[in-house]
Amino acid sequence: MDSPNKSTYRLLYRGALSLPDSHLYLDGITFSARLDAGHNLFENPLALALESMRGRPALRFMGVTSMKDIHIDDSGGILMDIHPEATLSRIYFENMFCLPTTSTDTIGIRIALGDSDGPETTQIIVYIKSLPSEDSNSSGAQLSVARITPGPPVAKVRAPRPDDPTPRKPLSHSSTRSRDLRRVSTANLVALNAQNRKQAQSDTLAASLGSGVRLGKAPPEFKVPQLPPKDPKGKAKEKGKGKAAEQTEADVFNVGNKGVKRKRAEEHETQSQSQIDATENETPMERDNKNRIKRATHQHLISASVQKSHPEYKEVFNYIYRGTCFSLRSEIKSRPVEQNAMERVVAMHMALYAPHQSEEKRGSDIEWRP
Repeated sequence: MDSPNKSTYRLLYRGALSLPDSHLYLDGITFSARLDAGHNLFENPLALALESMRGRPALRFMGVTSMKDIHIDDSGGILMDIHPEATLSRIYFENMFCLPTTSTDTIGIRIALGDSDGPETTQIIVYIKSLPSEDSNSSGAQLSVARITPGPPVAKVRAPRPDDPTPRKPLSHSSTRSRDLRRVSTANLVALNAQNRKQAQSDTLAASLGSGVRLGKAPPEFKVPQLPPKDPKGKAKEKGKGKAAEQTEADVFNVGNKGVKRKRAEEHETQSQSQIDATENETPMERDNKNRIKRATHQHLISASVQKSHPEYKEVFNYIYRGTCFSLRSEIKSRPVEQNAMERVVAMHMALYAPHQSEEKRGSDIEWRP
């Protein structure tokens, strides 16, 4: 790379580049600006920034950057030159810019003119630029310098306002095309052809009669509507309408006219469901205590001569069992219930629901069978 001519170029900075995380310097670096009518140094911010760096031994090397990722201002006409005896610098820049590569991306070396990385520090980029040559076999190149500028401002999207017109959805022609290319069955095709022939005949007739004659439209063909499908339960519903109306009129306060059997069945179903839910939430301790209460209740009834064949055995058993569980509800969930306390509560309920049998066996000890 030839050194710039002193008569046409002005020396802006001479020094080195300091590599990051290293004590090595790329020395022999010179920045110069053209002195011609098209370049005024007082109106060139990059030339002024480089001249302000005089006295510094080195500039900060920032790294390699792709040219397509940044915005630059190369209007200053500033070039960089490397001293012939700066071997390390020449080898580095030749490896960066002169070796053959398969990549189409243009790269540059980023340099900071300051100690900070903020917006107040000017950053420049050094990149290779080809020079036109008279000989087609050989081509020259030079190291150009440009100033990195911030990108263009992003256009802000205006927020919609209340007086903006309502956006309209554009008409799509794809639906009509797909409808036109749709397959038509043979029966529909015959009906369509017949309709077209009738339309053509009516148009011909109107043309022959003259423009002043108006033809009326043919009355549409009458079709008998189809009956709705019969519901086999319809008759039963119609028969029950009278009774339902009477019940509705009589039941003014919406008390309910359900039968006794139906009410008992619903109550039994509700109780069964509640028992199932309670069983699912039981703990092993609670289940064991309830089984002991069931055995004690059964033993008391057997001792009082109330066998399972007795017609009231089931109801009396349920009342005694549920009453005992309710009386001991705070203990059966937390700890094993004492046998004496359980026997005493069962005997008290036995006296309530089977008083005659309990009086006969009062005072006698009942043998517990685990």
